[in-house]
Amino acid sequence: MPKYWTGPEINKLKELMGKMSFDEMTKQFVGRTKMSLVHKAEKLELSNNYRFRKHLFDINFWKTPNLINSYFGGYAAADGYINHRSFVFSLASRDAIVLEKFKEVCGFTGDIRHYQRKNYKKETLKSVSTLIVNTVYHWKDDLKNNFGVVNKKTLILQPPNLTNNLLILAYIIGYIDGDGWIILKKDNRPILGVVSGSYDFIFWIKQVLDKYFPMGIRKDKRNKISQGTKLGKKKNCFYFVFS
Repeated sequence: MPKYWTGPEINKLKELMGKMSFDEMTKQFVGRTKMSLVHKAEKLELSNNYRFRKHLFDINFWKTPNLINSYFGGYAAADGYINHRSFVFSLASRDAIVLEKFKEVCGFTGDIRHYQRKNYKKETLKSVSTLIVNTVYHWKDDLKNNFGVVNKKTLILQPPNLTNNLLILAYIIGYIDGDGWIILKKDNRPILGVVSGSYDFIFWIKQVLDKYFPMGIRKDKRNKISQGTKLGKKKNCFYFVFS
């Protein structure tokens, strides 16, 4: 039996997790026993519950960027997160229609959970809806490699690995739906704002929007990336606005 695991072997193990049992997997590896596969999976924090998975979903949903998953990739960069075993999408219940649509397009057969936050000041945000997809080990690499979504991403989020302009715009629209805002001034002038805990990420979005909407490019402070908030809270966040 080979002493060291190669990169292709590790990638194959990740790809097969959740698709077949360990007994069936041993036929896909030359010189590897069932226990060697089990031990390597444990080291990589992978869990193969192929026979016990309660809910189904499209394990290849994020693999090839398209308009739909690019939009949800941007939304996930704002309001979703992933850890070693679960993908969690949590929104105010008034926006639960987004979760319903995501559930539909990724083929998830589980339920959306609804609950009330206690001692939350803003009434409109007390009602929360959450969608949790477990055993998403095969989603992790695709979310990271294509859309920059990683564990504990708030302060380290990076731009997605997208080159198609339409997919980039779909991604940014999804992100703005999650962590952006559009308001109308008294003269019906629209103001767009975007916020992130990552300067690199917010700088990238601003570059893209400046390219498409040159009217927003100004030399004064109203078009610069600012840090913090007017209330002095969340000083580690960055934002910009333009009209």
